Amino acid sequence: MEIFFKLSRCPVCKENASSALGACKTCQNSLFSPQIEDDLVYLGDYKARLEHAVKALKFKHSHRLSKLFANELAKTIKKANWQADIICPIPLHWSRYLERGYNQSALVAKDLAKNLDIEFNKLLIRQKKTKQQAKLNKQEREINLNNAFSLKNIDIRNKTIILLDDVITSGATINAAVSILEQAKAKIKIAAIAKTPLK
Repeated sequence: MEIFFKLSRCPVCKENASSALGACKTCQNSLFSPQIEDDLVYLGDYKARLEHAVKALKFKHSHRLSKLFANELAKTIKKANWQADIICPIPLHWSRYLERGYNQSALVAKDLAKNLDIEFNKLLIRQKKTKQQAKLNKQEREINLNNAFSLKNIDIRNKTIILLDDVITSGATINAAVSILEQAKAKIKIAAIAKTPLK
């Protein structure tokens, strides 16, 4: 009797068999072009295979990709010689969390914290249900995020925090979150999987 095993396909290229880190070896070797810009690191432009990979994590429940992204971010952060106390993800509003079932940024942040052996903490609360940023222009995005975040009752004075988001587009989401953390006298560094290239 013949037994057939269905191989799990790579969520990025949909062609090769996936690996323990989600993406196939071919995609792993071609996904990233890490960038270090002062207090910002990211793994490449939000396009082509990297865009597919982010969407697979975000919308297709390809959770194993979280470890792949975290591994690459850890390498880049070590290269940038950052020292930090806490890794904090950009939060989802509770209603969107219920719809999706998970926060992709929190998955990556948690794996990254393990890689770097530092604290993972969901410092921020998304207290306002905002419209999807991708559907708004720059000015609308800034208005949309007014009073979107609040800080939990935690003393972060003089702490260095790595704030993690999946994709940076206009920077409005990150800026709104950074503002809240800086008001609490923390120092902020930013990590992202991808950044939308300037047009």
